[in-house]
Amino acid sequence: LTIIQKAIHSETAPSYMKDLCQIHVPRRALRSSADQWQLNIPKSTNQYGHRSLMVLGAKLLNELPADIRCPTSQASFRKNLKTVLFKQTFSSAII
Repeated sequence: LTIIQKAIHSETAPSYMKDLCQIHVPRRALRSSADQWQLNIPKSTNQYGHRSLMVLGAKLLNELPADIRCPTSQASFRKNLKTVLFKQTFSSAII
């Protein structure tokens, strides 16, 4: 997820990584879809395609809360991502 976030929001990311990660643009402008920072999930035809960085990375990034996906510094993204992942892991372990 940090690689994909860096590819989207960083100026120093390689151009081929930026080409792989395309931000979703809705067909109509809705207030609810403003500033969502979701990625397009490309279609894959086999089991290896489902596990690729483009497909799985886009799915995982889209599942994060919207405030974490917004363009922030790399350090704050990592901190917030760590918090979300710990909450998901330990909330399911307690139940």
